[in-house]
Amino acid sequence: MLNISLVLLSVFDGLSLQNRSAESCAYDTVNAQWIFVDQESNQIDTLTGLYPGTRTTLEPTDLMATDTSFDGLSLGTLFVAAADSPSEKNLLFIANAVPSEILVYDVDADALIASQTVDLSAFGPVGTNGLCYDPDNDVLYATNIGIDLTSTSGPAYMDSLSSIVAIEGISGENPQTVRISVENPMDQDGRNVTGKTYRPNGCSFARGKAWFVESPIEGGGSLGIYDPETQQFSINTDILDYDAGGLIAVGDYLVLSSVGDRADAAGGGFLAYYDLNEYPDGKFQVGLRRLMIPGDIAYDPETNIVCVPELGNGDVTFVQFAEPITSTETVDTTSTTNEDADASGAFRAGVVMSTIA
Repeated sequence: MLNISLVLLSVFDGLSLQNRSAESCAYDTVNAQWIFVDQESNQIDTLTGLYPGTRTTLEPTDLMATDTSFDGLSLGTLFVAAADSPSEKNLLFIANAVPSEILVYDVDADALIASQTVDLSAFGPVGTNGLCYDPDNDVLYATNIGIDLTSTSGPAYMDSLSSIVAIEGISGENPQTVRISVENPMDQDGRNVTGKTYRPNGCSFARGKAWFVESPIEGGGSLGIYDPETQQFSINTDILDYDAGGLIAVGDYLVLSSVGDRADAAGGGFLAYYDLNEYPDGKFQVGLRRLMIPGDIAYDPETNIVCVPELGNGDVTFVQFAEPITSTETVDTTSTTNEDADASGAFRAGVVMSTIA
């Protein structure tokens, strides 16, 4: 296997300085900005500039001011450019977990499009989480791990909530919702895994398929694959056999985030990658360790820089993903601090974490 380079560039603390924390991040390819939605205040923050080494600004937009009915728990976010969908707008899709729905946000108008909110309560009243988009067919996929976030005794797993919903025609005025069965899925050997309920978390659409990672209560995990042509969902425990949260496609690769060992005070979280050219063979390879609790990830396709929000503390880590290289040379990032930053947040010095063969 050729070498893949995953290098930690910097950590941005602008959200944490404002007592905000995002479960996910999205990249706006039109306006060249990262977008975060705070889980508690439902506030949108944008982060602009090249990373790292440039002055950055936070430009908050209060969602409550545009739609006072939005009072939920935002999780996954996904930006879709007007050029990539039938819509004439640049849209941010927001997975609202409580209540279970998809909010549609017009990025350029700084406003929710209330008429296009998609109610997913029929598939589970709470828990909508990960998002991914099929641009050729205008289909948004939304996941639900299957956790009752409203339980008075704390989050509780419920098989009945676990789901993948395909939202057809998401950019239009009359989207249609279809539930994809996640019970008793077929594995890589063609056998039905009787009694298993897949608990989908992050997802990404690439090479004509929707790919999923899961967060099962019993531990372990697998790669989920949905083929829209055959309308079949299956899993693969050879390619992936542990739990993960975020998933993106970067070129020919799937990149996931996993919290790993939560008990590791030094950071048990990590990023891993998988070469889609090897499918259905090969395995995910760990590429970057010592992350705290990584959330749902996103990336800038122009620079292949990956955004990794840290759950709980509000910090955002930026990582350089490099295409296959022929040596193990690392990138010098010691001079990439932002000496010009102010209270809106600053980048901390970059550190080379790992280059994986």
